[in-house]
Amino acid sequence: MPGPLRHLWRHHPIALSLFAAAALAALVLAVRLTLFTAYWADPEHRRQHPEPWMTPGYVAHSWHLPPDIVLRQIGLDQPPKKHRSLKDTA
Repeated sequence: MPGPLRHLWRHHPIALSLFAAAALAALVLAVRLTLFTAYWADPEHRRQHPEPWMTPGYVAHSWHLPPDIVLRQIGLDQPPKKHRSLKDTA
């Protein structure tokens, strides 16, 4: 270990351990942010065509529509009590 790091480890092992854990957590979150940003920047992952596994709320959110319009289009007056897929709703 280099001199300053050795000094910190000898005199402040708990603080150095907590700092290392926080730095590792920040690194993991930065990597996740980068991966999610790259994934959602791809136009194919936005405005997906409705598929049977999707819920009406997911379709409304994906296409930036009011939920009541989507519900009306699939023949419902009220949203389902549980998150039901389009396949289950049909």
